[in-house]
Amino acid sequence: MEILIAQNLHEIWMYFGLFSYAVQLNPLITTGKTYAIMNAASKVEELSIHHQINLPLDVFCLVNLHTLRVNSTPFVPQYELDDDSISIGLSPLVSRLTRLRVLSLINTTASYIPPQALAVLTNMTVLEIESCGLYEIPSTISLLTKLQELRLPKNHLRSAPHSTAFKQMSKLTHLDLSHNYITDIADIGDIPSRVVATMDFSYNQIEHIPPEIGKFHYELYYLYLNDNKLAYIPTDIFLLKYLRRVDLQRNPFPADEIKAIKTKFQSTISNGLLTI
Repeated sequence: MEILIAQNLHEIWMYFGLFSYAVQLNPLITTGKTYAIMNAASKVEELSIHHQINLPLDVFCLVNLHTLRVNSTPFVPQYELDDDSISIGLSPLVSRLTRLRVLSLINTTASYIPPQALAVLTNMTVLEIESCGLYEIPSTISLLTKLQELRLPKNHLRSAPHSTAFKQMSKLTHLDLSHNYITDIADIGDIPSRVVATMDFSYNQIEHIPPEIGKFHYELYYLYLNDNKLAYIPTDIFLLKYLRRVDLQRNPFPADEIKAIKTKFQSTISNGLLTI
């Protein structure tokens, strides 16, 4: 009975306090819903806002959050004292959520990420910003040394993270920079992680693959380079013996390059699937 009362009181607080819309508490089905997950002490540890009118700033008072997902929901406009402008990006108040491990922003107004916010979110393991119009990766991403998944697809990025940032990603397993305007990925060789399983650079403007790609021969299983401007690939790519899938479709390879790639792939990575 005590748990039921606590949940009911908390539900009233969630509905009338922070939000102007209903938030389901500890639901069985979470897909496509706005919900919160509370622990035994009635502390909100996970919050997902899905297709709502806005994300209230009071969310950043939930200091026990370890997972925050915002999908198709704009941020509340904020008045900027520095230049009298109105900001609709991710609030610097997110820096209060120092326990945050997963931050997922999909189809929101997060085209700008405050560098000072990332600087203190050092427990982050998953950073996902998709379809938000993001045009720049803050340099402070280099402080996220526990990062395992970096997903930044369908934005306006023209460059990959800088070498300084990549050098700190010793735990990275998944890198997704697809559907951007990136032309150069030369710095990926600086990633020290030996457990990178997936790299997705598809739908960019990449013309060259750095020879350093061969250093990921330990665990790289999936490599997506389709829909770029590649005319050739370095032989180092054939050092990736554990590849299960390589997609090179819709690149301007000459006919002899395509033939050579297929032949070499069959003789060196016979268990992998190549599409070209």
